[in-house]
Amino acid sequence: MEYRYLGNSGLRVNVLEFGNAVNYRNDKTTVEPLKTALSLGINYFDTAEIYGLGTGETNLGKEMKELGITCKKMVISTKIFKIGNDPNDCFLSRKHIVEGLKNPLQRLQLKYVDIIYCHRFDSNTPLEEVCDPMNCVI
Repeated sequence: MEYRYLGNSGLRVNVLEFGNAVNYRNDKTTVEPLKTALSLGINYFDTAEIYGLGTGETNLGKEMKELGITCKKMVISTKIFKIGNDPNDCFLSRKHIVEGLKNPLQRLQLKYVDIIYCHRFDSNTPLEEVCDPMNCVI
C-alpha cells in the first residue's frame, strides 16, 4: 500500500481511503469491506454525520469494536455540515460544530477523531464563526 503525507502535516495516510458513504444501510454492509480494507493496509477511514443520518458512523464504530480494532491503527476523519432538519442541525454555526463533533464521537464509540472537515462551504455563517469553534474542537 502506498502512503503519503496528508497536506502539510506529518500524518501519513494511504492513497486510497475507506469511504463510509454507502456503509450505512446495516452493519452487515460494513464488516466485510472493513476487514478487507485493513488486510490491504488501508489506514484512512472517512465518514460524515450525514451518511445515513449518523447510521454510517454508528455501524463503523460497532464493527471496529466487534473486530477489536483500535483507532491507534487507523486515521479517522469525519465531516460536519448537516445531520437533520431541525434549525441547528445543519450549517457551520458554533453550536452545530461543537455538537457535530460530540455526536459522531458517541456514534463511533471513540474518544477522538484525527481529522475534522467542514463538509462544504456555508455561505450563511460568517467565516470567523466557523474558524473559532473549529480551533476549539481541535
